[in-house]
Amino acid sequence: MKKLIAATLLAVAPFAALAHTTPSSTLVEISDVALAEVSGQAGLNISATTIISGLQQVSSVANLIKPILPSQGKQVVTLINVAATTAPVVNNLVNGGTLSTADLGLLIRNGVSAGIAIGSLSSGL
Repeated sequence: MKKLIAATLLAVAPFAALAHTTPSSTLVEISDVALAEVSGQAGLNISATTIISGLQQVSSVANLIKPILPSQGKQVVTLINVAATTAPVVNNLVNGGTLSTADLGLLIRNGVSAGIAIGSLSSGL
């Protein structure tokens, strides 16, 4: 665990150092419309509810096939479930909502589940 924390700090340190040296006058905020035009996604009109619904549908199908998957596949299903359950909370926060105690508990539980799943997946590499 200490090695992981040290590696994370080493990876993030250059970005943290740059955060204080970049003048705010050089930063340019790009609107969603302009970003969509640049990324070639101007014609797409996908709402957050469509994405959340899709994640929940993928989660349902993944849970059906989970028993026949190898251990790494089961960890991927766990990550899909975490994404499906946390997406509505994140969407609420992005749209200016407040974080309730239940939402905080959900985020913590899912964060721990995702961390364990990622740890299990990365131990096989």
